[in-house]
Amino acid sequence: MIGPAPLTLVVQADRNLGWTGGRSSRFVVATISAAAAASSDTPDEPNNIAAVFDASSDTARLQGAQILTRVLPRLRALDRLAVISAGAEGTIELPSTPMDKEGRARVTEALEGLPRSSALALADGWFAGAQALAPHTRPGVHNRILVFASGWVTHGPSTPTEIARFSAGLASRGVGTTAIGLGGPVDYALLAAMDSDSARSPLVRYADSLDEMAQVIVTRDLRVVPAVVEDAELEVTLPDGFMVSLAGDELGFGTNPARIRLGTLRAGETVRVVFRISLPSTNQTEVALPPVRFRLCAHETVSRAPVMANGQVVFTLVPGARNEGQMIFPETARIAASAWLSRVVHQAIAAATAGDRPALDRLQRTQFRYFRPYVDRLSTGPLLIEQFSAVFEAIRSRWRQQPSASGTSVRL
Repeated sequence: MIGPAPLTLVVQADRNLGWTGGRSSRFVVATISAAAAASSDTPDEPNNIAAVFDASSDTARLQGAQILTRVLPRLRALDRLAVISAGAEGTIELPSTPMDKEGRARVTEALEGLPRSSALALADGWFAGAQALAPHTRPGVHNRILVFASGWVTHGPSTPTEIARFSAGLASRGVGTTAIGLGGPVDYALLAAMDSDSARSPLVRYADSLDEMAQVIVTRDLRVVPAVVEDAELEVTLPDGFMVSLAGDELGFGTNPARIRLGTLRAGETVRVVFRISLPSTNQTEVALPPVRFRLCAHETVSRAPVMANGQVVFTLVPGARNEGQMIFPETARIAASAWLSRVVHQAIAAATAGDRPALDRLQRTQFRYFRPYVDRLSTGPLLIEQFSAVFEAIRSRWRQQPSASGTSVRL
């Protein structure tokens, strides 16, 4: 899908004023939105996938894992995936799992732990994949087994005729197979017999790179929301004297421009990145600072043409301790407040661990007063206030239990 504007970038600061004396920090939210897919491009049916890996070939196993890793970002929470290794027998390494955030993490863990074997019982691994799919195979579900293998079988059925018969049996039950040939010399005849579509060659002949293989699998064999761009990266260019970090992270970026990798963005997807910008100080009465520039770089998924979008934020320094009356964008306040709470908690724990009671008192007093304008504009403000108070009470409670606080470790 290629639209006139596949990506949009909107950059907003919580407040555009800082004070001349220095120590001004402002939150900036960069919102990246991918163009929505046409209704005809949006699939309703979930994917029920089993990925089978040839344990006898290091190349097939490792490259297959890399291809599947490229496919993962395109799956939705309603999709399911199982991981199977094919060695002397077929083993289900990860049962069918929903592809939400936790599920994707479990897939990554399973891929990192795929076993090695000197044998290949490909039909056993294939059958284990079908078993993993079975509990979730029903009308309205797209069932597919992805087999990453060299095809050089040492155990079990090993002729194209036997393999084609098994493939046809699965297809009659609504389970398709995609054969991906990897690992040096490949048994083309066996993989062609395995593939559900006997009229096409195995995928090893389709593509010359892992990225292309992943793209073919996604567009040809799965039902997913089309991706708009890949390799998306957000670049932040700072004027002299500025510092930037991700909100909640005390460590700033060591390069200018700083770069944040976003990866693949699907149609209709929105990503927000929250930065904490530290402004420089000046002796002047009032000064407009050079802009902080943002540039979004990516590649369109089909043509690989470059896609770019730009944004900027301009700050002005004025005298005074605080600027209470300035506008705070509602969409940045919630994210900034959560990031701020996390950061303050870590600072409080560090102060308590070091036995620095004055620093803890100062942190509770000054940080909350500074951030109150954010909290007051949120419907969740009372909850944040309650969390803030509970954190400091927990820390002080631990401290009371250990009067000699210096050098003690405080954990919540």
